[in-house]
Amino acid sequence: MEDARLKAHAGVVVDLQSRVRALKPAYEQALEEADLWREGALAGLDPMAEGYAEFAQDVERVTARMYVDALQHSTDYFDGVKRGLADLKAENEDWASTSEDFVRGWASRSEEAFVGFVKTGKFELASLADFMIEQMAQIAYQSARAPVPRSGRP
Repeated sequence: MEDARLKAHAGVVVDLQSRVRALKPAYEQALEEADLWREGALAGLDPMAEGYAEFAQDVERVTARMYVDALQHSTDYFDGVKRGLADLKAENEDWASTSEDFVRGWASRSEEAFVGFVKTGKFELASLADFMIEQMAQIAYQSARAPVPRSGRP
């Protein structure tokens, strides 16, 4: 009798946990599921056993990916803000792309200025100067938000 009552209670507890989880925003649900998956994957394993460290690293990589996927698929306003800020941070820290855009743009504008000179006989530096000012302003803005690295190599 007591055993049946304990089983019924355990079923109610599981049902309640499921219902409470359903009340949470989708992102929080996904994070909770990722944490439960990680706990289950590592439960009962011997941390001293051969291969455990590699297995645990794989579990952490999968869990991290689950977190990223959950954030990417969330429709919550604040999660959208998090994604937007993360994108801005990544763009501002990508000085290689900033430098590449500058060089490519400068080369393209220089070519346009040369073609214009050949066509008209006049060399217009205004468009090239406008481009340089534009790029310098963008670099100044980015460096105010994320410091310029001293070197791309460690």
